[in-house]
Amino acid sequence: MKFTEFKNSQSALDVSPVYLFEGEETYLHKEALNYLISSLNIDINLNYATFNGEDFSEGEFLSSLTAYPFLGNNRLTVIKEFYPKQDLAKKVLDLTRDSVNVLAIFNQKSCDSLSKSKQVSIVDCKRQDGASINKIIVDECSRLGVKIEYSASRLLAEYCLNDLTRIMLELNKLSCYVEQNGNITETAVKELVSKDTDYKIYEITNYIGKKDFANALQVVNELLSRGETPQRIIINLYYYFRKILFIKISDKTDAETSRLLGFTSDYPYQKTKQQSKLFNVKTVKKIIDGLADADYKAKNGELDGGQAMWNSLFSISIE
Repeated sequence: MKFTEFKNSQSALDVSPVYLFEGEETYLHKEALNYLISSLNIDINLNYATFNGEDFSEGEFLSSLTAYPFLGNNRLTVIKEFYPKQDLAKKVLDLTRDSVNVLAIFNQKSCDSLSKSKQVSIVDCKRQDGASINKIIVDECSRLGVKIEYSASRLLAEYCLNDLTRIMLELNKLSCYVEQNGNITETAVKELVSKDTDYKIYEITNYIGKKDFANALQVVNELLSRGETPQRIIINLYYYFRKILFIKISDKTDAETSRLLGFTSDYPYQKTKQQSKLFNVKTVKKIIDGLADADYKAKNGELDGGQAMWNSLFSISIE
């Protein structure tokens, strides 16, 4: 189920014995945990235990699943990054079947040994799509006592590359700026929200593809003013253009290509794919070679980082 469905479907009579929250969006993990503690009325001092799946005592963990709630109706056991083998998964499922206790598992990846069981409710906590993120932003603004324009919400998500943790930090800043009952506008987002470095690399690439080198250099200077080093900019551009090249020459499906490139959600992949159409394969290869050469010369002291970066950007501009 989607995260929004999880929050809307819970009731005292509709609690799953095991919740498996899968995905890299840690903000949703935190929200889900807070929601379970609140909706189950858990006293964290009496009926709550947490474990780390990478380093935990199996005996203590299994005992927590069978411990009877003390001065309450429910007990909550939480474990993070838990990928049990089949025998341990069976023990967990047997102990949680028909139990008054609730087990919440928070994983960044999927877990086959648990996901096939009907008693496990799987909640999607992957990076959310645009519509879901907009709803989350609007709900959070309502909680903060402010409103936000639709265009401002879209721009905020784009600047933060749909990362909800960053979006929430920026929303808190924006809500303080507009004050109670205020309205967050697109102008406020442009003035107050720092664009993610990856977004700025996307901007630079976009300007390069459109031969708008004046604006490309302006974004480079913005990164430098924020403390990014010239060599980091070279490396970021190098790896970004490598992704573009892979997308252009790949004969695999979008889903396969996205996975091989390490994208954790569809949004940044589709953005990169869209940009790849601005270049031909020959140009991308030349850009990659030029950036690799600049990185080599900077590392070997032939040029300082600034000279290497500006030389490579100049070479790109005359392609």
